[in-house]
Parts: sequence; structure tokens; C-alpha cells
Amino acid sequence: WFGDAYRYDDRGWIFVHIEGDPYQRGYQYGYLLADEIAEYINKLAIRSDVDNPARGWQRTRFDADAMFLRKYDEEYLTEMKGIADGAAKAGATFNDSEVDFLDIVTINSVIDLGQMGSALRRTAHPLTGKSFLAAEDELLIADELHKCSGFVANGPATKDGDIVFGQIFMWNGYTGPHWNVICDVIPTEGHRLVYETFPGGIHSAADIYINDAGIMLGETTVSQTPFDLDGTPQSNRIRKAAQYAESIDDVTKILSTKNNGQYTNDWLIGDAKTNEIAIFLLGTKKSKLWRSKSGFFPGGLDGFYWSNNNNKDLEVRKEYIPNSNNAPFDLVFRPWNRDIAFNQFYQNHKGEIDAIAGVNLWASSPINRPHACDGKITTTEMANELMFLAHAGKVTLREKFVGENNRIPDLPGATPRLSLGYSIVSPKFITEKLKASKNRVNKIAKESEKVKNDLNDIKPLLKFNKRLLWHNTVYPKSVQEHWFVSGTAAYWNLLHSAPEVADRAIDYFHDQLTELNYRLLYTVSREGAITPINAQEVYDRYNNYQIPRIRGTYLLHQLRLLLGNEVFSKIMNEVHSRFEEKEISTKQFVEIAEKIAERPLSPFIMQWLERDDLPNPVVSAKKEQQDDTWELTISIDQDGAPYHFLTTIAVHTPSSKFWQILEIPAHSKSFELMFNEEPLRVEFNAGNDIPVERSSFYTMSSFYDDFFHTIVAYGTSRQIEANHTLALRFAKVLADRYSEVLPMVKKDSEITADELKTHDIVLMGGIADNALTKKIADALKLTLGKNYFEWQEHSYGNADDGLFVTLPNPYNPQKVVYIFIGNSALELHQMTKKYNRMPAWAIFNGDRIIKNGYHSAKRFSLTLD
Repeated sequence: WFGDAYRYDDRGWIFVHIEGDPYQRGYQYGYLLADEIAEYINKLAIRSDVDNPARGWQRTRFDADAMFLRKYDEEYLTEMKGIADGAAKAGATFNDSEVDFLDIVTINSVIDLGQMGSALRRTAHPLTGKSFLAAEDELLIADELHKCSGFVANGPATKDGDIVFGQIFMWNGYTGPHWNVICDVIPTEGHRLVYETFPGGIHSAADIYINDAGIMLGETTVSQTPFDLDGTPQSNRIRKAAQYAESIDDVTKILSTKNNGQYTNDWLIGDAKTNEIAIFLLGTKKSKLWRSKSGFFPGGLDGFYWSNNNNKDLEVRKEYIPNSNNAPFDLVFRPWNRDIAFNQFYQNHKGEIDAIAGVNLWASSPINRPHACDGKITTTEMANELMFLAHAGKVTLREKFVGENNRIPDLPGATPRLSLGYSIVSPKFITEKLKASKNRVNKIAKESEKVKNDLNDIKPLLKFNKRLLWHNTVYPKSVQEHWFVSGTAAYWNLLHSAPEVADRAIDYFHDQLTELNYRLLYTVSREGAITPINAQEVYDRYNNYQIPRIRGTYLLHQLRLLLGNEVFSKIMNEVHSRFEEKEISTKQFVEIAEKIAERPLSPFIMQWLERDDLPNPVVSAKKEQQDDTWELTISIDQDGAPYHFLTTIAVHTPSSKFWQILEIPAHSKSFELMFNEEPLRVEFNAGNDIPVERSSFYTMSSFYDDFFHTIVAYGTSRQIEANHTLALRFAKVLADRYSEVLPMVKKDSEITADELKTHDIVLMGGIADNALTKKIADALKLTLGKNYFEWQEHSYGNADDGLFVTLPNPYNPQKVVYIFIGNSALELHQMTKKYNRMPAWAIFNGDRIIKNGYHSAKRFSLTLD
């Protein structure tokens, strides 16, 4: 059931293929879209009551239960029960409770409920009639009255005489982006159908349907007529029509039978079998059907029906009249600017209308309103294959962002509406591909089961009693002691902030020390190395502060590993007590340390202060089986002048990861270790207890060290407008965070070979979007594909997965590339909408960082053959 029926399109669409009886297909649907259903319910609840969403959703549930639940056909109630059970099984919750049957009924009744206020006002209160407005005054009409635009054409209007059908969905910007589900249904009864909807929707509301009898359906809302309590919800009737209708007569009969009047619409209809088109205006008690075989077309536009929320029929408009004051109502039809634009389109394209003409019409104003969410086009040829074109985002290619121009309210979970271009929705093709692909299609590779950390041998490294920390501030006798004043403060903070839980502490110490290693290497690469003992007080460089501080911190860490926590603490407390707010020299520190430790320490300490190089161990390992045990031999040689140091190793076996501390004297050394399981891999310097040379030592914060020479490169392979917008916004994010200087923003195709060598580059977008990303990724041997990436032996293929990684520029290792890859444009926005402090790499899910880390020194990771 569950493995083959679901994928994200690269432009934001979710495709769902479901089959079977009502409960079975509903269960599949709910299971696959559990996360999206939960998110959608949460947003509907916030819209119901922003201050108390739980209360708002409970009230909405009550309304749906009272007015609509018992009006649905049993088939669709059963399908919704299946959706609820499937979603709950997959973990969907709202307000800490599992999603249930009434939740799904409610989300499918929201459209009807949303019209209830207008419907009741038609019968109980005076209405303000439509006045004769000036053209610019039409902008004052509320957005909710401009819900959709649609047309259907054939015969003398189209290029080949066949049907061209189009619809634009307009909705609020908060929940509107969730109408991105393409649902392909093969029911046990009725026809196969495909429709655009929201997560958990049994009907479209977006609004387009095609079934395998050749019926095309869409709608645009008109002003609401009265509510008939005895009728059935429109969501029930339109789903039934889409599933069972084989003709225009079937559609109109199903829609008008037991009509509750809610969601008063112009229903646009096309029949690919007979090449007939129609528009069915359905009020509550009144309706009007125009169909091409009658030869009557409003405005005399032969072969062309259009709709844009403006009621064209006098008899249906009469249903707006009732009000308690019996006030006069203006019944006269008045064209809106969209009516005029549709008529002009017809005059300009009569006899030439095809899918491309429809695409261009949707990209024009005023047909496309500012709150439009998408655009769809199909033709007779496409509909016969259940196909249509679907544009994600505004077809005018203008992005909508949260909190701008009141289009998307700044509420929890709000997302922008990006213009991502047209996708070809082809259910037959996609379903066959999904079935053939099985588990390979759009699945996150499962991580191998985590091995257990065995930390028994390094617990003293991880568990430093906070009561052993030293206090007070000492003064440096000279600049030569800056290493101690800075290092003691830094190491105090490092120990003070260490987690109490060992499994967390091991990651904490590794990351903190690796960050220091990165900063040291970065500083040396930009400004050169110095020895702490020869530091000077300067005002034009960082190295005379950073290098003594970092090497001093590592020195203290090494001293703690050598002496143990208690002896180390005695030294530090003695120094800070005796020299509180007094000057201390390096010589005095060494004397106190040696006295308390009762051993010579000067060579061990001074190697970190008198040298400007780093340890350079060469590590080898071999294993040998001896009966039921394994002997692991690890050998360490040091090129050049050797260091005396301690470090951790991690030995991987099938079930565990054993950690140990090794002391490496200032010469070669071998260690023999015994294990009950076969050793598979050895990580030397696993906790980064010594700083070492690395080929990559950049993090996100490196940007602010050289922001004057940075270019933000966006892709032009596709979705150019969205990519450009995201690049401009991220450049502003970077400037707002710190630099106040907007980095240069350029197209991938415009960056010269010289700029590649002389600038840091921020790459935005994957290889399908950004040609420069592909070029640099190939040079760096990153595994990137169209809408997926691999990182550390795992594959990430969901639309809300993203990768940030920073690496040396392959065209000049002294420069940096910052790579931001989202598997969708929306994910790229989520990754870059704010500044995140990140190490060398990070995995995103939405706007959350779920993993991050640093590049390992590969020469210290040994696989044992």
C-alpha cells in the first residue's frame, strides 16, 4: 500500500496514488499524508482562533458535526474514516490528540462552513447591493470575492477545435500553499479521477478534476446564495460528480440533487468524448446552464465560456434579494475588469486558443489577482490521459512572502508562496514509475541502527565536577602570558557548559575543540602563525589574540588529560587563588603545576607555547583474530619534531563504539588492544583533543571574516524568478545579521573564471537549478542529483530536506564556497530566511537543523581490512 504512492514534485506538488474500496483508499491517503494533514489542521485552527487554536478548532468541529457530518454519502464518510485512521496510525496529532474522523470531516467541510456567514446574511439581514464602481474602485472589493478565474473553450475559439480548459485557484496566503496535493484515485466503483486538493481532501476546492470518462470540471465562486439545511455539502456532491459522471447532464444532475446552496459556483465543464463544453451556475433553488450544443454563449463569444466570481444570470442573482428590511437590491449585471479582460483575450485569440495561450492568459493581469495561488491548464488530448499542467505559485512570477502586503499573515508556520513554474501532472505515467521504482523513489535512506557508545574508559574526560572549577581573575605579567589569561577563561567556560550526560558530553567536547581547531587554522591561513610566547599587542590583526587563546585552551585540556581532574583542578585553583588580580608569569605557572603534580611538566607545557606548528601523527592499524578475541594494533609515528600529547580513539565493532585515551610520547608508539568483537574501523583523535592540519576549516561564520569579497550565485537553469528573489533576500539576511554590506548577487552564468578564484562564493540551489553548483560539486566530488543529495552515506530526497556545507573553493583553496541546497525552492527559502550559526555542514528539515557537524580529518579514520 504505502511505499509506491507518494512523491514530491520538484515544484512543490505532492502526488498521491490511492486505490481500492473507500476505507482502503482513505487509509492509504491518510497514512501517506499524515504530517501534512496535521500541519493543515493546525493552521486551520490558528485561523479559527489565533489566541486559542484548540478552542477555535473545537468550535469548527462542532459546526461541521452539527451541520454537515450526517449529510455526506456513506461512501465518502467511509473514505474519511479511512483517512483519519491512516493519519493517526502514522502519528498525526493535533493538540496532543490523534487526528480523528471528525477532524477529517471538518477539513472537508471548511469550504461550506466558510460560506455560512454570507449564506445566513442573505436571509436574515439587509444586503448592500453592488454599486456602479469606477474601475479603480473595484480594488476595494474584498479578496474573498475574487476567489478564482476559469475558462473552457472549443470549436471556433480553439486552434484545433478541441477543448482547452483552465482554472486559477485564489485563496488566503496562510492555508493556500497547502492546496498542493495531486490525488489520483482508482475507486472500486465509478471512474478513475485526478484532482488538486489539500491534505486529506476528498474533493478539490482548488479547483480542477478530470476523470477517465473524459469529464473535466472546475469552478469559480460567485456571491453566496441562501443555505438549505436539508441539502448535502458541495464537497460530497462535487466528489460524487467527479467520480461517477460520464456526461455534462450527469454532472449537473449530481450537483443539483440535494443541493444545500453552499459554495455558490460557476461550474465549468468539458466532455472530451463529445467535445462539448458548458458552464453551470448553481445557486440554491435557481440555476443556469449554458452549453455549447445550444449555441448560446454570454457576450456572443462563440466556443468560449469564462468565469471570475461575477454572477451572470438574473434569476440566480434574485436569490440575493431576501433581507429583513426588504431593502432594494441592485440586480443589474455589471462587468468586472476580469470580465473585460476575458473578452479582450477572446477577441485577440479567437481561433488560436491553445494550452500556450492559456498559460499566457494566466500570467496576465487583472486575470491573475495578487492572492492567486496557482494555475492549471488541460486540453482534450491531455484529459484523455488524465493529464494537466499545474503551476506552483503565482503565474505572474511574483513571489509572496510572510508579513508583506497583508497577503500572508505572520502566523505560526506561515510559508511564502514562490513562483516555481509548470509541472506536467501525468498520473498514469507517475504511478507506473512509482510502482517500478518501489523503494528507490523519493525515500530517505534509513540510517543504520546506531551502535552503542562504550565510554567507560574516558569517563574522567567527560565528567568534570563543576565544584572543582577555579575562580577569580589573574593578570598577565606581560604579553607572553596572554595565552593563560585567555585560555583559562575559555577552558573554564568549556568545562562549565559541558553536559552531564556522557553521550551528549562526548559530542560537546568534540564540537567545541573542533571549532577551536577550525578557528586556529583559519587565522593562520589569513594572517600567518605565531608562537604564544612571542605574541604582541597589535591592532591590525587577529592572530596575536586568537592563536595564544586557542593554543592556551588546548594546552590546559592536554594538561587535564595528563594529570586527571583532581590534580588539574588543584593547580588551577592554586594559581587563581594565589594570583587573584595579580600578575603571573608563565614560569610561575609551570613551577606551581610541577610542584602540585610532583613531576616535571615544563616540556609538556612549553611545546604548546614555543612552537607554531601542530602535531602531525601518522597512524596505522591492523587486526588479528585469536580464538574468540581480536587483537588490534595501533601504531603512531610523528613526522618532524614530535609532540607529547594525549588523545582519544574510537574503535567501531558491529555493536559498539569503544572509546579510549592514549598517551603518545614524543616518539613512535604502538598499542595492543583486545576486543570480543571484530574491530571494523578506528578513529584516531576522535574527540579532536589535539589540533591538527585539515584541508577544510571553514564554517558559516567565516563569511563575516571576509564579506567584502563574497558573491551570492543563484541558478538560472529553472525557476529563475524564485531563485533570484531568494538570493536577494538571503543577501539582505547576511547584511542585516552583521556586515551591513550587501554581498554581490549574480547569475550562475555571469560569474567569471577570475571571480571564481578571487571571491568566496555562496551557491544557492541544487544542480537542477544552478549550473555553478554542479560545476563546483563535481570538482569537490559531492553527490548531488535532481531534487536529492547524499551526505555521509545517507540519501535525502524529500522536498523539505536541505544541505548546507562549506568547503575550500576548488579553484582557490584560500577562498570558500558556502553551498545551500534545498530539494525544493520552498526548502531553500526555509534554510535561508534567517541567519543560522552553523559549523562546517548542516542537514535541514524545513527550517530546523536536524544534524550538523565538522569535516573529519580523513587520514585519521582507518577502515580495517
